[in-house]
Amino acid sequence: NKSGLARELFIIDGIKNVFMTTEYITVTVDDTTKWPETQGQIVGIINDYLLSNKPILESNFDINEQFSNDNNYDDEDDEVIAIIRELIDTRIRPNVQYDGGDVIFKGFDHESGKLSIQLVGACKGCESSQETLHNGIERMLKFYVPEVAYIEEVFDEDEQRLNQINDIAFQAVEDKINNEQK
Repeated sequence: NKSGLARELFIIDGIKNVFMTTEYITVTVDDTTKWPETQGQIVGIINDYLLSNKPILESNFDINEQFSNDNNYDDEDDEVIAIIRELIDTRIRPNVQYDGGDVIFKGFDHESGKLSIQLVGACKGCESSQETLHNGIERMLKFYVPEVAYIEEVFDEDEQRLNQINDIAFQAVEDKINNEQK
């Protein structure tokens, strides 16, 4: 809601998500079979918007506020967290952004070695996101930062509620199938 471009893209029927970085715009549709018919509209809106010289993000948008997720850690005081953030910023984020997503540092627990991160953009809900998370991101961070024992993906509240609803619906279908088989 802080981008006129995103608002214009959401007018198109079937747009599920719009994710922007400094280098990319990722638009996700709710039904991939509709991509051929919506792709032209999406490209047209993006081109027209860029040619209009209107700002992509509104002036009251504060990027630092969006990523104020350091849970009161001060990188100057904590070398481990500084290394984790440096690896995310220089090695992980560019690769993930290339595929239309991003990784946000959410916190690190020194006692358990748990690193909390959030996948956003095209990574959120992608079929290969868990593969990326554990066999890519986790493997690299554990190699360079031995204090990292494991990674936990953090979801925002809306996502958590949606996941709960999906789990309940899935369980109901599974129960119905099992009852019909008896």
